Amino acid sequence: MTNKEYDYLDDLNTLEIPNMLKVGFVHYIQSNNIKIKSKSELMKNLDKFKKNNAGV
Repeated sequence: MTNKEYDYLDDLNTLEIPNMLKVGFVHYIQSNNIKIKSKSELMKNLDKFKKNNAGV
């Protein structure tokens, strides 16, 4: 059995959000060493990012 890691970039690229938001969110994830393990975790962190950093 292989232990494949979740690739959040695939799901992030399918979301209908502005590209600037995507780029900022990827930088936020990488600079804070956040480990995304599922799509629900991706969405939770995106909502948190939008509220705290993007002023949405």
